Amino acid sequence: MDQKEAKKRAFDLVKSCDVFVLSTVDGGNRPHSRLMGTKLVEKDMTIYMEAHTDSKKMGQIEKNPRAQLLFAAKDYSEVVTLSGKATLDGSPSIRKRIWEENPQSARYFSRYDDPTLGIIRFEPHELAYYGPSTGTEIIEMKL
Repeated sequence: MDQKEAKKRAFDLVKSCDVFVLSTVDGGNRPHSRLMGTKLVEKDMTIYMEAHTDSKKMGQIEKNPRAQLLFAAKDYSEVVTLSGKATLDGSPSIRKRIWEENPQSARYFSRYDDPTLGIIRFEPHELAYYGPSTGTEIIEMKL
C-alpha cells in the first residue's frame, strides 16, 4: 500500500469512528488520554472536537498545544494515530456546524452557543496507519 492509499483509508476511518482518544500533555510534562466522541472532520484532516470550557484538557492545550489522536476500527483491523497541534477555537460558524452535524452534542450542551461549549481545533502534522493490507508494517507520513 502506498502513502496516498494509506492516507485515504486513514481519512475514511477517522470519519467513521464514533469514539476516539485525545492525548494531551499537562504542566508536569505527563501525558493524559481520554475518550472523545464528538467531532467534525475537514477534507485536510483538520478535526474539531467539543469539550467543556472548564475541562482539564482545555487548560492543558492552552499551555502546550502538542496532542495526539488515536482512532481504531471496531474490530481493531485498522488503527490511525495523528500527531499535531491543538488550539482552542471560538469561531461561531464552527460551533454551529459541529452542533448541527453531531446530534449527541445535546447530551452535553444546551445549544451551539452554550457558553460552556468549547471547541478544540486539531491540525495533524504526522499520520501513522496500520491496516489489513500493511502486514506488520506501519505506514508513517508527514502531512
